[in-house]
Amino acid sequence: MNKPEQRLEGIGFSFKRGCELERQAYGFTILELVTVIVIMLLLAALAIPTFNSVQEAFHLTNSTSQIASLLEQARAYAMANNTFVWVAFKETDAAQSPTETPQLDGIGRIAILVVASRDGTRGYDVLNPAKSWSASYEKTNGSNLIIINKLTRFDNLHMAASLGITPEKGPMGLEAGREDVGRFYRLGHPACRSLTPINYPLGSNDRNSDTQYQFSKVLYFDPRGIARIQYASNGDEIKEWMEIGLEATHENLLPKETLDPSRGRKSAVQIDCMTGSIRIYTP
Repeated sequence: MNKPEQRLEGIGFSFKRGCELERQAYGFTILELVTVIVIMLLLAALAIPTFNSVQEAFHLTNSTSQIASLLEQARAYAMANNTFVWVAFKETDAAQSPTETPQLDGIGRIAILVVASRDGTRGYDVLNPAKSWSASYEKTNGSNLIIINKLTRFDNLHMAASLGITPEKGPMGLEAGREDVGRFYRLGHPACRSLTPINYPLGSNDRNSDTQYQFSKVLYFDPRGIARIQYASNGDEIKEWMEIGLEATHENLLPKETLDPSRGRKSAVQIDCMTGSIRIYTP
């Protein structure tokens, strides 16, 4: 009668001993734990810059695609409704709250507004665009325009005056189809200022305390889908190309490497002014 009990006790002893041996085999010392933690922290520190770089590249690509989409929608609306559509750009200081009025010039946040002519007219005379635009826009309190795409903001983005010399090869080069564009048709260049400015809210002017945005970089599509930027000397001339050069920022700061044209996060949206076709170029 005692033999089974003896066998059970033997089994229990062996099981207990096995657990103790297993705990001894898989135990960790404090030194080992500290070493593992240090290695994990080092790996995390190395991975953070790479993660930030990937995230920055994704943000730039995504923002570039959205801007191109806004332009395509504006052109489609102009042609479908036999009217004129203006796409207004302004870059402001990203350190400023986007709800403040007025929005100050600066770096790091791009605002875009898309408006159309209510009656299908252009609203200015090419022989005297500034005076006629003032008469049709400011004196009518903006009632001749209608917003067709709400104000859209893009943070951590800069409109570059230039992306440097267009290379022969590469995804941002001439071989890929990207063209050289004159300064009046590079939206980020200081010389690119339209004679058809638009303020937001519509109809407000420089004297109004409620004017949040003063857009001076304005391109437009006519009912045939042709793209132009109206400035003092071009009249109804159709240029070949216009470009929106974009650079990634850290809030309102440009990364140092963007001073070197061959480095940094850059992209370009180019518009064939005659056909209205829109192309995206990214590294």
